[in-house]
Amino acid sequence: MCEAGPSGACGEDAAVNYGCDAAAVLPLDGEGGGPAIVLLHAGIADRSMWSEHVAAVAAGGHRVVAVDLPGFGDAAASGAAPWLEVLATTDGLGIDRAVLVGNSFGGAVALRVAALASRRVRALLLAQAMPHACHTLIAGAGHLAPLETPDAFRTLLLELLAGLDD
Repeated sequence: MCEAGPSGACGEDAAVNYGCDAAAVLPLDGEGGGPAIVLLHAGIADRSMWSEHVAAVAAGGHRVVAVDLPGFGDAAASGAAPWLEVLATTDGLGIDRAVLVGNSFGGAVALRVAALASRRVRALLLAQAMPHACHTLIAGAGHLAPLETPDAFRTLLLELLAGLDD
């Protein structure tokens, strides 16, 4: 349910219709309450790649949502741009702002969401993202050393979240 404006536009500018399906919510696993974190999987995976992180991060006082991007897992290929489907899904879930966490293809999707609707993104955590998929540079972006283990990833994510203002 896009409630950005009378036109049903998704995203931060109600005057722009991004072409998303206002009723669409991607298949997801979610847990917790508090500031939202949206997990976007790699192009060789689905939302299950995040399964070992969802409960641990939610336990820190966050609403964690892992989605299947269109054409992966339980999500049908829709022909719509995946970043638009992510915006429609967050709208449908009542998420105004979120930390976007993306791996590989999911990172490229997160960058595009940030370029289209920057006020809806609290922070980005990207692993092996393809920056050429986005035409806007994100201020404050930096380079991180490779994260070799799931525990190292989870620790970094929790440190990032602890440093954000609500």
